[in-house]
Amino acid sequence: MVEKFYPTKESTGSFWLDDKTFKTKFEPTEPFPEKTDIAIIGGGFCGSAVAYHLFENACKEKVTMIEAREIASGATGRNGGHIKPYNHRHQNEYQTKFGKEEAAFLAIFEKDNMNQVKTLIENEKIDCDARFTMAYDVVKSSEVEQEFINDYYAFVDNPFIPESMKKETTIFFGDQAAEKAKFNSPVTITYPTGSLFPRKLISYFLEKATKAGLQVYDNTLVTSIDKADTENAESEEYQWTLKTDKGILKAKRVVVATNGYTKEILPEFKRKILPVKGVVTHIKHAKTEGVKNPIDNHYSLYAPLEQDYIITREDGSLIVGGVASTYLNYEKCKTMIDCADDSFFPKETEDVLDDYVKKTFNLKDEEYKEYANTQTWTGVMGYSNDDFPYVGELSKFGRKNLWIAAGFTGHGMPRIFVTGKHVAQQLLGLEPVKIPNQFLVTRERMCDNSFPYIEELAENDPKIKELYPDIF
Repeated sequence: MVEKFYPTKESTGSFWLDDKTFKTKFEPTEPFPEKTDIAIIGGGFCGSAVAYHLFENACKEKVTMIEAREIASGATGRNGGHIKPYNHRHQNEYQTKFGKEEAAFLAIFEKDNMNQVKTLIENEKIDCDARFTMAYDVVKSSEVEQEFINDYYAFVDNPFIPESMKKETTIFFGDQAAEKAKFNSPVTITYPTGSLFPRKLISYFLEKATKAGLQVYDNTLVTSIDKADTENAESEEYQWTLKTDKGILKAKRVVVATNGYTKEILPEFKRKILPVKGVVTHIKHAKTEGVKNPIDNHYSLYAPLEQDYIITREDGSLIVGGVASTYLNYEKCKTMIDCADDSFFPKETEDVLDDYVKKTFNLKDEEYKEYANTQTWTGVMGYSNDDFPYVGELSKFGRKNLWIAAGFTGHGMPRIFVTGKHVAQQLLGLEPVKIPNQFLVTRERMCDNSFPYIEELAENDPKIKELYPDIF
């Protein structure tokens, strides 16, 4: 049974998912179980990070991962591959809302998350196409220029931000900004960032975890999570019943790491986490060897309600995503926002991405003429109502021993690794590593009925209100 907000059977082909041998590494050695100690729903970056950290913390319990399609076939296998901290971004807003110390921790947390992944890759020699370079944040539209400047100076003036982070973050103006970015931008800000091949990193996590005892069941759809009948002692211990298309699984503890698909199995998040589709393309040079990218480093181009991004790969190819401007109107919006079907996307979006480098950057003809788009796809992200993921046990909301880690709002890569460690340690009764307070599931967040992203979309096209009557 496939409903509106479950992963669809058909999907667009992603560059990251072309390795058809990937899933055979995790074929289960046992039939689908009837019971487990810990069930993890979702086989993307988050679910895999939780599993990895469980066994890194010497977990001796039975852990079962369930994924509706192939492992990492959701947002993890369809994103831009960047593991980019926000750094200075939103600092002005965060300081106003949360104070300087918490705003600083939000930036430090993401930088630390990236550095922990970098250290792991280097120490374990993980083959995942990791590239740590510089980010170029570029003003694409004049409406965001002052926001850029305000965020930068709020960042450098924050006494809780380490001086090392401030020194490696630089702002350029005018001609210097345009020259640096190879783009007609009045302001450009640079700072360290990274990228990697997402599913290759997930492969490492799961190989380690399966060797330690994790059982992975892909192509297994969870259709509901219900409290078990508590008439006997066993059901009190196995208090959760997961209905799947392969049978019933009883679990002592459950982790929901389903991101954009969350509201189908946790209805209380219907207004909290919406599926939002993004579009990404792979751009490759005609030559297969000795290609140097016409642009260096990684880029983000900002305008109101949208962000285009580019990562440059060692093989000379680029990954480009964004161009939300093509679906911020009523007609296209309903096919991209609050839609979990990643089998299609607007043709207009693909047209904008075609020849993107040539159309966007100030390059000489010979630098871009042999580049062409090889593959374009879409993926479902989970946008939360306040831009922060929901992380933690739901015991205060009548769901003891059920955890959520979802709603990463297109910004999961620089947040998930440490978040997964936090959840794993909680599951094992250990003192968890600190995550931002803004991630925690609180009464205040659950009672907040606003959804600023949708509200801003409706300002752009008032007819959009008709699509989301439960928000307006």
